[in-house]
Amino acid sequence: MAWQLIYTSAPRLLEAGRTGFGTVARHRAVSGMLSALVERFSQFARLPGHDPRRIVHAYRILNVGSSTFHVLSCLQDAGSDYTGRTNHIAHHLIAEAREIRALSAAGMTPADVLLAMSWRSSWSEGPRYLDPAEEVDLSSFTAPAAQAWAAVTGNPATAGILWCREAQRGCYLITPSGISALELFRESLLVEPSHAWQTRFTTCLEPNDDVADFRWVALSSSSPMRGQVETSNRLVLDLTRPDTLPEPPPPEIAHPAVAPVSPAAPEPAYSTPAQVHEPMRSSGAASAPVSTMGAWSPEPRRKAAKSNKSFIGISLIIAAVMIVVVLGALLRQNNLQVQARTDYEQQIAKTWKHHLLVLTDTRKMLEEQSDMEEGTALLKSHEDFFRSMQQVLHQPGDPIELPLPAQTQDDLKELRKLLDEWAELHVSAWAKVQSDKVTVTAMDILETYRKWQDSRAAKWTQLTNYLNLKVTPPPGEEEVQSLQATAKEVLRHAEPARDTHSNWEEVFKLPGAPQDSTVLEALQWLKLWAELDDASSDSNTIAQKAAANDSLPDWLRAKAAGVKKGDDRKNAPKMAVKADDPHAQEAPKPVIKIEDADAISATNNIYLCLLQTNEDPVGRITDLPVSTDMQLFIGTAWEMHPPPDGKAEPKSGELKKRLSFSQDDNEELKFGPSLFAKLTEMIVFSKDGKLTAIPEELRKSPDGVRIVARSKDGVQVLFDLRLIPISSASSRPILTQAIETTVDNASTVTLNLPAGFLSRLHIVGQQEPPYVLRLDGPATQKKFFTLKSVGDSAFQVIPPKIPGSPVQNRTIIEKEIKELEAGISKDVADLAENESRKMSPAQKTERKKFYAKCKADKELKLQELQTKLQNLGGKAPPPFDLMPGNYILLLEQPNKPELCQLKVVLPSGHSPSKPTNP
Repeated sequence: MAWQLIYTSAPRLLEAGRTGFGTVARHRAVSGMLSALVERFSQFARLPGHDPRRIVHAYRILNVGSSTFHVLSCLQDAGSDYTGRTNHIAHHLIAEAREIRALSAAGMTPADVLLAMSWRSSWSEGPRYLDPAEEVDLSSFTAPAAQAWAAVTGNPATAGILWCREAQRGCYLITPSGISALELFRESLLVEPSHAWQTRFTTCLEPNDDVADFRWVALSSSSPMRGQVETSNRLVLDLTRPDTLPEPPPPEIAHPAVAPVSPAAPEPAYSTPAQVHEPMRSSGAASAPVSTMGAWSPEPRRKAAKSNKSFIGISLIIAAVMIVVVLGALLRQNNLQVQARTDYEQQIAKTWKHHLLVLTDTRKMLEEQSDMEEGTALLKSHEDFFRSMQQVLHQPGDPIELPLPAQTQDDLKELRKLLDEWAELHVSAWAKVQSDKVTVTAMDILETYRKWQDSRAAKWTQLTNYLNLKVTPPPGEEEVQSLQATAKEVLRHAEPARDTHSNWEEVFKLPGAPQDSTVLEALQWLKLWAELDDASSDSNTIAQKAAANDSLPDWLRAKAAGVKKGDDRKNAPKMAVKADDPHAQEAPKPVIKIEDADAISATNNIYLCLLQTNEDPVGRITDLPVSTDMQLFIGTAWEMHPPPDGKAEPKSGELKKRLSFSQDDNEELKFGPSLFAKLTEMIVFSKDGKLTAIPEELRKSPDGVRIVARSKDGVQVLFDLRLIPISSASSRPILTQAIETTVDNASTVTLNLPAGFLSRLHIVGQQEPPYVLRLDGPATQKKFFTLKSVGDSAFQVIPPKIPGSPVQNRTIIEKEIKELEAGISKDVADLAENESRKMSPAQKTERKKFYAKCKADKELKLQELQTKLQNLGGKAPPPFDLMPGNYILLLEQPNKPELCQLKVVLPSGHSPSKPTNP
């Protein structure tokens, strides 16, 4: 009775926790090691040129430990598996040697069993162990007679060709289309039935097959493995050219006799002492004279003693030789075992080096194998796994099986799981983009691609825990081309937003794939889209051609028709319109005004962060009004940011848009210069508005950084952030526009800035920064005026102080008096707090004396200053007028950073009213 093993792709395998290709059913009598060896040749290749409908029959002989097993296999296509990918099934019969001896005695051949067996073509059950009742009785099979060789060559005797001397060393059989190689093998096996079960064969060579496993190998005339035949030393029998076949051997030499094993030479028959002694006595009796002392003679006695000594010596020599032979044999066996162990460990080391493996536990398990035969078989099953692993790593989109060895460790099982996940990443990667239930944008496609790349990089990093891998390999051309084909269909069926032209171009310029016809056609659509949006003199001609082009997307042809219609209407002669005509006038479309971040009339907040040399702004800037779907524009601090129209690319000197890398489930908003930007190249904000990362090259730029955030539609400006080195801000105004402002030269000189201008400005780290006004001009004429806030964007202008004047002295004394009064109040508070503190009476008394003395010293100094102030008298500062002209508004700081240029004018008609925003 033969056991069964069934191998295919299933959501659950017989081994718990495994999915995909593997064993789904087998008899319990099939050991784990035997099962692993059988799984190794259960692969069904799908190479170009291989007929996917072919059925592969094979017969092998396996040695597992001290046992021999005969395996008859049938491999064939099984449609699609549970994931929708291609599937196959491998059905095996496994028989022990005693079963085969009975079949051979009955005249059965392996081909008879393969032809008569009802092989499974699919598996829809759950994984299970087969019952003993499901063992197969091979002796019950019969096979019909066939004349396959006669059909090919016209001579049935040519079946004996496979038994010629050259074919016995191994041969390839090239079969014509429609001819069954299995029936050919059956006829040839019947020529020498006594040797049928020692002849291993396959009807179709698979890429993973080891040719050394077979004596006879059949290939179809169209097999992609024909190249292997051309480079082989084996005999090639091409049945497509019968005239090239050799003559079949005559019946008497149909099967070359195997060199008989010479019988062991008989061991030398050593004579017993009596046998040695008797002839000597006869010889002595014949020659010795008759003794006068009766029958006694000393001569025979002397000869007997000598014979005994000879026998003992010979025995000792034989024993010594036998001891030497045994010791030599033992020593040689030990040397062979040591050499085998060394070779085995070197092969393990070579395997680990070749496949860049870490897998410490698995390697230790293999090195600790005590039985070299079992260890070698186990290592071979691991090498098969590693070869398949390399295919999965570099061809993850192909359906490649990973047969796990029967005995291994957890680290290899974890690696197998990661490899399955790596392969799964490349199956239906663009399913989200293909959804017809939601509107898919170019940013959605780019974000899907970027997330997919991030997932690949993360999974590759996990694999490096088990393999010595380098950087993540780039995606294959097939993946990128598949995404671009999907994106083209999205672009065909829906008109994109007007400001996404550059995003769509980036989709069709992804690295890793050539610009094939799909990409070139999509880029042509985008070019036409931009030309139709451009109101140039050629737009009507372009629109006429596009409207008549049926290969264009419907929305693009409709857009072209609209442009053409508009031009026709513009060029048509004007006609009188009736007053009661309801279609006389069309309501104008509402115009969406895009906010201008550079305009003086803008209302968005400007955040200014002045940086010392090598200072890091990360963490200092908080509470920015961020949005998860905002757009970000980056450039130097003095670059402009005109309202984006979504069509033209930014010019030199304008801020550039950054790509968003934000995810809904992430607490950070990331923006990078390109789709494949590294984290160190990104600007990162937290969702509560804190700047958490900025590239070092931007942070250290002498020209500073300007960051403008806009709403998702690009209409609203969320904020304008400027990071500027103090050294650069001291040499040119931060805001490039000249702002017109008025001055009221009344009793108090008042400078009136545009309403709300300074309330938009937020200096990081300062609540109410003091401002200074400087007259613009040569260094010798520069004057600084102090500004004192008296309302919204209104400032009292205080003239420069003349050193040593009474006015300056009064100001200095008044400042000192205020400081002393604040110090006295602090001392009073310290005295009160001292009374409530828990401390020893001595400590309280000591502290009370200290605070009281400080208070008394300040009060004495205060009296002196108040007396000085009275002596100065109440002289008012001299009147002055702030003359019209160009001034610079600065921050009152050591380096006096320049904010903007002010063009000061007198109010119209000398009216004190504030100017309005331009």
